[in-house]
Amino acid sequence: MPSTIPFSKDPQVAHCVVGTSWTLQSSSTVMHALFRACCIEEIEEIIRQVPHHDRQTLRSLAKKSGIAKTTIVRHMKDNPRLKARSSYVKPFLTPTNIEARLRFAMGFVRPLPNGTFSFISMDNYVHVDEKWFYLTKVNRRYYVYDDEEVAARTVKSKHFITKVMFLAAVARPRFDPHTRRVFDGKIGVWPFVEVVAAKRRSVNRD
Repeated sequence: MPSTIPFSKDPQVAHCVVGTSWTLQSSSTVMHALFRACCIEEIEEIIRQVPHHDRQTLRSLAKKSGIAKTTIVRHMKDNPRLKARSSYVKPFLTPTNIEARLRFAMGFVRPLPNGTFSFISMDNYVHVDEKWFYLTKVNRRYYVYDDEEVAARTVKSKHFITKVMFLAAVARPRFDPHTRRVFDGKIGVWPFVEVVAAKRRSVNRD
């Protein structure tokens, strides 16, 4: 941290001495800023040479780059351009897949009288898809009093919890002028289950 130079009120001190002191002070501040800029550029050059698969955590980045973890954290504060970004897996599309998706999207485009194009409102479309839901979760939180017992939940294996298939139907949200209400687009969810008698006896049901 550069030291501050107090202003002298002594008339015996020449003005040139004070001016020289302030010049040196300004020069040291400029040199310090230039040094930090050089350090930022050097650190950025080193980090850029590290492959992306070795930059998933600060610990691995520090190990592969040879720069201390605390130094990288300070560098991220000084250089906001370096930040964590998420990477999501996307489906691999062949040229045939791309063409099929493009044709499907073009089917929802309609020409307008003025020569432009617009997407249809899709108010008459209902999207139906199957969804899988677990019967229970591994960890649940309940708000209970100290004299209450939390309900016991047991499964044979927490890694293989039974899942149930549901049929979900949704549509585009819209305003109904007759009822003067907004329809949220949620039509319903129905499970694909059937209650039947067990074919064999099991100790888990006794």
